[in-house]
Amino acid sequence: MADAEVVTPFSDGLAAFAKINSKGDLKWGFCDKKGKTVINPIFEAVQGFSEGLAIVKDTNDKWGYIDKKGNMVVPYQFDYATHFKDGFATFSLGDKWGIINKKGKIILNPQYDLLYMINKNNIVCEIGDQFGFCDRKGKILVNPQYDNIYINDYMEKGSLIAIGQNDRWGYINTSGDIKIKPQFENAYMFQNGIAPVVFNEKVGFINEKGIYVVNPQYDSININKSVFLRTCYFNPKTVIALLDLNNHKGIAIDATFNGLMERYHLEESDFNKYSDMNDLDEETKYSMDYMIKYYAMGSPYRKIQHGYYFTWTDYEFDPNRKIDGICCILGLGGNAEDRVSDVLSEIEKELKTYKVEDKSTIDKYLRIYTSSEQSILVRNEKESKTIEFFIGDMDFVKKYEKL
Repeated sequence: MADAEVVTPFSDGLAAFAKINSKGDLKWGFCDKKGKTVINPIFEAVQGFSEGLAIVKDTNDKWGYIDKKGNMVVPYQFDYATHFKDGFATFSLGDKWGIINKKGKIILNPQYDLLYMINKNNIVCEIGDQFGFCDRKGKILVNPQYDNIYINDYMEKGSLIAIGQNDRWGYINTSGDIKIKPQFENAYMFQNGIAPVVFNEKVGFINEKGIYVVNPQYDSININKSVFLRTCYFNPKTVIALLDLNNHKGIAIDATFNGLMERYHLEESDFNKYSDMNDLDEETKYSMDYMIKYYAMGSPYRKIQHGYYFTWTDYEFDPNRKIDGICCILGLGGNAEDRVSDVLSEIEKELKTYKVEDKSTIDKYLRIYTSSEQSILVRNEKESKTIEFFIGDMDFVKKYEKL
């Protein structure tokens, strides 16, 4: 897992991890406690295993469930899905929620505004902005009457549930009985018999009888239990491959704007007549360590001057005009924040067959690489975490060298 971008805590013996593939996309998979990949990173997003099944998302933003061997158990079909508890899970289709079993059979058709499973017999339900409880067959157990409810997967079994009513928070049990009357400005879940609450804009802690064990005195606390373990891995070669400086994503340095419009499904309204930088969003790549942005330089608009004594300018859209060149901007952060020099070294290796003109100064890294096909200006200001690339003919590169 040394090359993983992110690793999550273990659940059901497996941990989710994320890696960047050859296309620059972050994909998720699972590993065991020895760090061995058990399920390859092919998913857009995942949620950990529970009762032997994990929730995974495909490229169409649909969720389904896999087993610990990576086999699809419940096909991609849901707009959202939650972990199984006692053999059942809630899901959404459109803006309504229902319940399935572990075979994917729908037990309760989508009909509630929200469903959250505490256990198979007690399920939080929402109807018209009010919260109550129902069972897995949809039978109402506690009429929806609360304005808010605080609940998540880390809630301890049998603990009290925080509810909001009339701008005050208190606690109930799963039968709907009020155990601590609404009196707090905010309230959170119980852990090990105590819960943080906010009173008079200060945070304190109460026990399950509503008695303060720590009086309100803190300005804030961090109660987030969702932990992602960030690795220290960063490979500059991955970024260089994604930059694709020699081929620049297959965009010709003398491409027409009409060609770009066809390739990226652009319209005239996607271009700014007052700017020479045209964002090619489809080529944007990013991770926790970097962002790569591609721009087509130049303008598809032709300036037309009118008048003699009093002049004004019109702009005529001409998609057959050629771009001036290509700009690529690489921003580094995270594990790559202090690796600018390593990235520049890899760039030099990548362009080793080019003729090099080094114009660097004490305040700036600036090199012009030239081949028989193109020139590339590489620029990095001292202390900056951004590296700029201008790719085109020599006239284009010289223009941006001076900026």
